[in-house]
Amino acid sequence: MSTVVTMIGRLGDGLVLTASLQEDASATKLLEPQARAKQLLKKLHYTSPPRASLEAPPFTIHYMVERDVVYIAITERGSSQERVFSYLREVAKSFIEQYGSQVQQATRPYSFIEFDTTLQKIRRSVRGRQRVSGLSAVQTELRDVHSILQDNIDNVLERGASLSDLETRASGLLAVSQQYRSDARSLNRRSLYAKAVAASLVTGIIILYFFVL
Repeated sequence: MSTVVTMIGRLGDGLVLTASLQEDASATKLLEPQARAKQLLKKLHYTSPPRASLEAPPFTIHYMVERDVVYIAITERGSSQERVFSYLREVAKSFIEQYGSQVQQATRPYSFIEFDTTLQKIRRSVRGRQRVSGLSAVQTELRDVHSILQDNIDNVLERGASLSDLETRASGLLAVSQQYRSDARSLNRRSLYAKAVAASLVTGIIILYFFVL
């Protein structure tokens, strides 16, 4: 996992509470994805999907909402979702422990900029664990990543709407998937019934042929 920017904001008004850049990252190169992340933060609200991964080439913007706080990680494309959201969960745990009671009282941007020190430590710790444990770390971090919504950041921002439409689309896909499974089961049952009837007919014909005719 290569997290080049971590940003934490308040849900509702989009106030940026703190942010941190990877030590060796180019600040100029990250100006645009940071601007997009801030726009996204402004659009999120209380009915938005709790997690999503949005493509913003050459990066991906991942976000997670917990307890009225939005945690954003901007990573290089292709980064493991399992690892990114595991990292964000760890960030959320530390941030709430330190500033949970102060979030709603913050009135100015970057009120908790000193949290950058903790973010750097978490980032180094996560990298170290991944190098040591390799594939097993990924396996133990597996969560319900199939529920993480994915889209393109430009599509989301240009629609000028919140991410609630993504949630609607996801619900629609789930309903279609469930209907497909139901239809497949029904089709399988009909197929088994047809086979049973065919087998009975063949058996009946054989009996008639050998024992009756």
